[in-house]
Amino acid sequence: MIIRHDDGRPVLNVLYPNDSVFDTDGDLRVNFAFEYSDSFPGIEIISITNDRAIGGGLSKGGVDAGANIITALGASPVIHQGSATYNASLDHEFPIGANSVVISVADSAGNVTADTVEIEVAGTEPSFEILQPQDGDVLTPDFVITADFSDVAGRITQSGLTFLANKPLIGLLSQDGTQAEGAEVGQNFGHAFSMTGGDPDTRPHATKMEMSSYAFPGGETMIIGQVFDLAGNSSQADTITVTVPNPTHSVLVVNSTAQAGAAGHTISLGFNSFEAFGGLQFSLNFDPSVMSLDSVSSAGRAPASPFYEVSEAGKVDIVVVDLAGDPIPSGSGIVLNVYASISATAAAQSMPLTLSDVQVANEAGNPINVVARDGVLEVQR
Repeated sequence: MIIRHDDGRPVLNVLYPNDSVFDTDGDLRVNFAFEYSDSFPGIEIISITNDRAIGGGLSKGGVDAGANIITALGASPVIHQGSATYNASLDHEFPIGANSVVISVADSAGNVTADTVEIEVAGTEPSFEILQPQDGDVLTPDFVITADFSDVAGRITQSGLTFLANKPLIGLLSQDGTQAEGAEVGQNFGHAFSMTGGDPDTRPHATKMEMSSYAFPGGETMIIGQVFDLAGNSSQADTITVTVPNPTHSVLVVNSTAQAGAAGHTISLGFNSFEAFGGLQFSLNFDPSVMSLDSVSSAGRAPASPFYEVSEAGKVDIVVVDLAGDPIPSGSGIVLNVYASISATAAAQSMPLTLSDVQVANEAGNPINVVARDGVLEVQR
């Protein structure tokens, strides 16, 4: 019996990248090619690792630093007897800057040969441009913000959209009871945009934000936009300064549903206000054969004890004012809850809840214009 011990390391020859050139086929993605051999055929392990995460790391669908790239989900290496090639996918984009890549092969006896390749990734950053509005525009209340962006070597998701402003973005309360998520000054409001496009070949995207659920305070507003791909590569920022119209204040009834015979049903009223209110009064009108008033309480930023009175059947007058003189702060959300009982004999119906005699004063006591939005109580049986 002849026992031969294999103590010879495999031979490894890296064909590319070389001289820090990371892309040899013009697609701006990192690619590798290398040859290998062993005196006793039996290469069992082929590995490519990078000292930095690619594609943002495993949590974002990429590969963590130090992990084997060619065995990762989504990798498509081409491995032949004695050679291998790898081209980074869009999900495995390398970060811009210096990357140290280790290519290694190991045979069945555990002998390893490795080569370290230093590459400098450049020119793969995304592009980005705000299309609308344009710098210097004086806007109308229903303006939209749109932008185009692309990334030739990677992917951009919703989390990569970055939009900042020098004024708060107010998420408005809607009559269905939902409220859009706003943003403070300097806080990202990329979540407010929708994304379309992303063709695998040309990689263009478009993003759009409609202001129906949002508002900026009126006046000169600076908006800065930028995108980041999953690898962390950023586009150049685009900045515009526009004049935003003063948004319209509104008092609204939040639509609700109640069963006939329900007691203590909550009917919420909200304010979308863009300056402090000194005081507010209005009447809520309803069908007294369907609903009766139990009580009214404050919520959120309204004074703790609103004044209310049922002045006539089917009408409650409400006054919101702080006797200490503190204003109702600007903002959006539910500020009053009306508690009511529904008649047990009420038929299934959509009962209007209307607002009338709405009067609002600012901190100085001067009247300001407010839009009243009536609501509906759906009675079910």
